Order: sequence, then structure tokens, then C-alpha cells
Amino acid sequence: MSAAPNGSKKKTIYIDVDEEITGIIDKVRSSSESIVALVLPKRATQLQSVVNMKLLKRTVDQTDKKVVLITSEAKLLPLAGAAGLFVAPNLQSRPYVPALPGEAPQGPVIDDDESSASDDGKPVDPATPVGEAAGLSSDETDPIEIDNRPPEPESAATKGAGKKGKGAKDKSKKVPNFQKFRWRLFAGIAAGVALLLFIIWAIAFAPKAKVTLRTESKEVNVTANFTADLQADSVDTSDKTLPATKKEVKKTESEKVAATGQRDVGTKASGNVSLRNCTDKAVTIPAGTGVSNGSLTFVTQAAVRLDEGEFSSPSSGGQCRSTGDHVGTASVVAQNNGEQYNLSSRAYTIAGFSGVIAQGDQMSGGTTKMVKIVSQTDVDNAKKRITDKQNSVVSELKEALEKEGYVGLVDSFSAGNPNLSATPAVNTEASDVVVSGDITYSMIGVKEDDLKKIVEEQAKGDIDTSKQKVLDYGFDEATFELGRKTANTTAVTVKTTIVVGPEIDQTALKQELAGKKKGDAEELLKSRPGVTEVKVETSPFWSGKVPGKESRVIFIIEQADGKQITP
Repeated sequence: MSAAPNGSKKKTIYIDVDEEITGIIDKVRSSSESIVALVLPKRATQLQSVVNMKLLKRTVDQTDKKVVLITSEAKLLPLAGAAGLFVAPNLQSRPYVPALPGEAPQGPVIDDDESSASDDGKPVDPATPVGEAAGLSSDETDPIEIDNRPPEPESAATKGAGKKGKGAKDKSKKVPNFQKFRWRLFAGIAAGVALLLFIIWAIAFAPKAKVTLRTESKEVNVTANFTADLQADSVDTSDKTLPATKKEVKKTESEKVAATGQRDVGTKASGNVSLRNCTDKAVTIPAGTGVSNGSLTFVTQAAVRLDEGEFSSPSSGGQCRSTGDHVGTASVVAQNNGEQYNLSSRAYTIAGFSGVIAQGDQMSGGTTKMVKIVSQTDVDNAKKRITDKQNSVVSELKEALEKEGYVGLVDSFSAGNPNLSATPAVNTEASDVVVSGDITYSMIGVKEDDLKKIVEEQAKGDIDTSKQKVLDYGFDEATFELGRKTANTTAVTVKTTIVVGPEIDQTALKQELAGKKKGDAEELLKSRPGVTEVKVETSPFWSGKVPGKESRVIFIIEQADGKQITP
């Protein structure tokens, strides 16, 4: 904000974009000059309100000052006109009151006695620009850059003055955009850091090399016997005894299966059977005797004694009489539940008593109600699922032994004595059954280095130790057959296929090749005994040398037939 020199009756006040209306009013009140030019910023939100305009107008009236709003904002002009405030597009233009819709704008009226006199008492020309009337020099009264023009055209003299003011503007004094400068600065720094990181990565981390060697190697089948001893402290190649360790893991296993058994929990039919002994000897039908009709059997509930049979006279055919002491009645109950035992009156046969005739009454009371029960088959299925899980435990134990430098003897895997129980028990009514329990799994392992000594000892006759060494012991595909066992020892036969070829010390070769160009590295490797083919590949494309860091160099060793050898 700038103002005219002290003592002048005209003052120019520059309003900040975030200044409140109360602050503007205070500046007008505190001004001692009679003419005040308020230079508003673009998008002056303080006066985009009729209320604020009227507050400013009331202050003007109360202080008896002449206030001119220097602005070209189209939104402010109607508000200023409604409040009766003067406006001018710049300090070189004549003030006027903007017209309301349908009215003509008012011309300059700052011509009262006080406002029409200068500091030296001379009358003020109403056409005098506001800047000059405020006592500003030509440098201080540069025109304000505007977006719009007032609705009424200005006079030629005023336009000329405005053009003169515009021509006097120093365009070299443009305020720099610091926000763009900061963004460009940050972008430049970020690009520089990214470039530096890329260079470091490209030089120190990106280069890699893959070295493929094909050698004069061969496969040899080896079968060796040894004893794995849990109490031995060191390997004994003379009697082929290796120290062994036993790895155990305890797991709580549980499997749930649906019950598939069925049982009829209905009721049994019952009734009475009339018995007639038609033999020449008295008989006793004991309780529990089966009385059958077809495949359906009833069981007598109490013993029944029948005298020898009585027959009619020979003249009448000698038929067995239907009454007498040789006739009795037995109550019976169906052997099983079910509606099928509700039989009508019919004849029956009695097991073990072919001479006794049986006639049953109506049987009733049998019902059928089938329910699911746990069968032994269900329990066995659940146990089998638990057994099937053992494959994952075998791998777990083998990997645990390998981490400690042992070779796991898979055939020694044992599930101990699993303590499994079924809930609910067999023949219990249920929809499913859960078999669970704790199982301790175990596996025996021997040190890999000790096993290598036994294999090398066995393969001595097939290796020229002066030129060759074992490149691959084949333990990943080897088989281990277990023999006689004691509490602490196990006889083992190992069958494996080893690969023998020229000795290749990868660590020494990596150090020897470090920093060499691809072609030089290949020539160096081709000169080694037993090496038939060499291929050195470097990456990325800009890297043509073998990295100095050993971890970034990979060796692939192949047999003569191209099969890869695992060191």
C-alpha cells in the first residue's frame, strides 16, 4: 500500500486481496485527506457484497469524504452504482457512479468546495485524473491493468492520458512466479538424485555374469553299505560307521468324517404262536427258540412243555389232534425292529423241532426308524486321512535335517505308536465322527560330509584322483534301504549315481575372472584341463566385464551330454 505525501488532501490507498471490509473502513476513517482513492485488487471479494458496499458508503457520508473505487471488475460496478460510490478504471480516469440497469451513468461530481480546491487553494479541474488529484507523480500513477472497461466511453483527452500512462509502464518490473520456480527447482533436484541413483545401480548392482562350463565328466553308479549309529561320535571308514541323529516332531492330528453307518431304532413286533407236538415223545421248547416264516424270525420268550402227540383213530386217518396236553402257546418277539414283522396269522417253522407245528396269530407293534451311527469303517477312513498327511511331515523332517547338514534317511521315517481315539465311539448315533490324537514322528539322518567319505571310499577304483573329483554325489535322487535295526543302530545300503570330472573351484575362479572382459574370461576358462566348452554371458547390455562381487557371478557346470551338475 502506498499513499500520497503528507499534507496532501488527496490520498491513494492500495487494498490487499485478503483485507477485511472493517480494515478498509478504518483506513478511510483514519485518512486525513478529503479525497481517497481505494485501489482494489483483482477479484476483490471484500466488496462483492451489497452490505459491504453500503457500509463503506455510510462511512463516506459520515466522514464527509470523497471516495473513489479504482477497479474494472464487472461484478463490482453494479454494486458500487447501487450504493452510490464513485469508481474509475485507473488513476488516470475520471470517476463516475456506475449506472443501474436502464439508467445513464453519472459524470464526475467531485466538485464541491472542498474537493475542487488544491493544496494551494486553486480550484481543481473536474477532468483532473484521480492520481493527479491525489498528488501522485507520473511514476506513482502507472495505470492499473484492467480486464474490462466502464460502460460509458471516455473522452479523447482521458483516453490519451490513459494511453500515455500505459506507455510509461515499465514491463521489465514483472513480478516473478516463485511457485513455478520452486517446482522447477524441486524437479531438477529429483531428476539429479534419480540420475545419481541410476548411475550407482548401473555400476555397482546391475552387472551380472553367468558362466556355463561343459566338462569331460562321467557318471558312476555306487552302492555302499554303512551303519548309522546314534551313539557314535565320529565317522569310521574302516568299519563304515557313521554318527547319526534322530529328528522328532510331535503333532496333534485330527480328522472329521461323516458317519455312514445305519441302525433301526424302531420297535419290535410281538404276538403269540400256537404249538402242537405231533411226535411220539414229549418235548420242551426252550425260551429263545426261533420261530420263522420265510426270512422273518420271532423268538420265544418262555419255555413251553408239550406232551407226546395225540392222534385220532386209524379209521379217521390218524391225524394229530388240535387239542390236548400236546398243544401249547408261546409268546414271541420279532428278532429285529421293523414294520415288516407285523405279519398276519400264518404258519411258522420251529428251529430244531420239525415235528412241532406252529401257527401264529396277528403280529403287531413293529416300527421302523433309521438313524445314522458311527461305523468302524468311518473311523478307519479318518485314520487313513491322518496317515496321508505323513507325506508332508516326511518333507518337513528331511528339510530340518538338511538345514543342519544331515541327509535324511526317508525309509527310517516312523509315526511311533499313535494314540488315536474316535469321538463318538463306534455304533453311537451321530452325524459325524472325529478321530484325533498326538503322534510323534521321527527320522534318522547322517552327516552329508560323512556320507560323502563312505561314497568316495567305495568309488576309489573308478576315479583318477590326480585329475578328477566327485562333482555331484546324487544324494537328491539316492535311495537308502534299511536293514537290521537295534535300539541305537541301523544298517543302511545307499545306492546313488555320482558324477566325476575335473576339479573346479568356483570361489577361486570367480576371484580370477573378476574385472575381466567377456572374451578374456572365456579364453582363460577354455585353457583349464577337462573344460570342453565355455560361455560367458554378462548383463545388462552395457556391462561387458565379469563383476568383482562373487555373489553376482553364477556358475553352471554341465556334463559332456549337457546334463547340469549340482555342486
